[in-house]
Amino acid sequence: MVAKYEDDEILREIGGPGKKVGLFTDATNAKCEYMVIGVRFIYDPSDSDEIEPQQRILDLLMTEGHHNAHTAAGGILRAITKFGIASGQALAHSRDTVSMNGAADTILRQLGNFENLVSLLCIGHLGANAGNEMLKDGGLPVLSSFWKALQNVLRSAEASELWKGRTGQAFPSYSEIKWFSKFDSIEHCMVLYGDVVPWVTELFERNIAKESTPKLLQLVTHPGLLHYLKIEMSVYLFVGRPLRNLTYMLEGDGELAFTAYEVVNEQMGTFDGQWPPMPEVERLAQDAIVWSQSTEGAAELVICAQELDDARTAADAPPPAVVAPPRARRALSAGGHAAATRIRTDAAAELAKQAAKAELERKKELAEAALLAKLAAVPPQDVEGWVRYAQSEVESAPFYFHSRLKDEAEYAPQMRLFEAAGIFHPRTLASTSIEEGRRRLNLLRGHPHFDADAAIEALVA
Repeated sequence: MVAKYEDDEILREIGGPGKKVGLFTDATNAKCEYMVIGVRFIYDPSDSDEIEPQQRILDLLMTEGHHNAHTAAGGILRAITKFGIASGQALAHSRDTVSMNGAADTILRQLGNFENLVSLLCIGHLGANAGNEMLKDGGLPVLSSFWKALQNVLRSAEASELWKGRTGQAFPSYSEIKWFSKFDSIEHCMVLYGDVVPWVTELFERNIAKESTPKLLQLVTHPGLLHYLKIEMSVYLFVGRPLRNLTYMLEGDGELAFTAYEVVNEQMGTFDGQWPPMPEVERLAQDAIVWSQSTEGAAELVICAQELDDARTAADAPPPAVVAPPRARRALSAGGHAAATRIRTDAAAELAKQAAKAELERKKELAEAALLAKLAAVPPQDVEGWVRYAQSEVESAPFYFHSRLKDEAEYAPQMRLFEAAGIFHPRTLASTSIEEGRRRLNLLRGHPHFDADAAIEALVA
């Protein structure tokens, strides 16, 4: 009864041939995946003075396992059919950029006759995906090693409590599906870096997280890697901060449609086809050069060169031999011999499987150690070299962001709409020239949904 009442209310709110709505879908990955299907709309002025966008849930789609494009598109079609949403009534489909959702959007257009539907892709997801580019595929190698060791140590509740007791602050919570939570944790470490070495040293002395602490301690106290770690942290935060801000600032709807273009430009415009100055990276680079030219630094670099030779030797060493299980020595019947042989064969196969996995992990660890040793032994020779190194480690993130933002198959069409819509925001309008205003208005009229005086007058009102 309650469900029917709610459905009837939604039908009343969005019914009528002239009512325009925007569809949105949002899904989450879990053991049973959920997909929310809903609409956004504005009340008719004759019914209400409320001009804030309204949002209603049409359906909650749940399946055991993961959705695919057909189940997602089918769920959307059933929902819009149930509520009588015609092809001319739905103006847009807001969604994230998961490939399955893109395929579902295509099916919706083909089967539901929604070929004029505007795709509005989540810019927050784009910012998060761009941020994830920075610690992928071997990028920022010292910071990457630090991050992995840190996460292993923080699995110990005692280690976390010791950090909180020392600094008065808990480590920010981290989730693999929320990129910005990784940024927040690394920023936390950078701000409180003076407490990191004493904390890790105390963990080591008190035998806390004893499997992971030695590696973390080695990273944060290695003179040849210390400058790399600080510079990599700094450049990661330099590029990541506007991406994190953008992710937070563009979470939502409503008035954001009139400010989205300006927000993207303010946060990421300086990375479009150029590279802005990085004063903090340059300062840290200068510290690194001064250290390397000191007596202590010169002596340490000799040691680092020897460590590099040792790391290369270890990486080239053959894997340890795999010892097969011993043969059974007891007197066995024919059936017993067969069973023993089968068990021994199965055990040998399992042992070989485990050995292969262990060898893969060993090779990865040795390769990582060799790379870090090489970095420590052969650092950049001047500030410009350090800056080039830092930039090369993170430039994939702004490139990823802007290349997708300008892609006509993805974000470019909606960014033109957001650019045009900006003139209806008082702050943007106040700083916009007459010529620029006309250009944006013509840009808006270039879209079929807005190429009408009534549509423009409604926005002005």
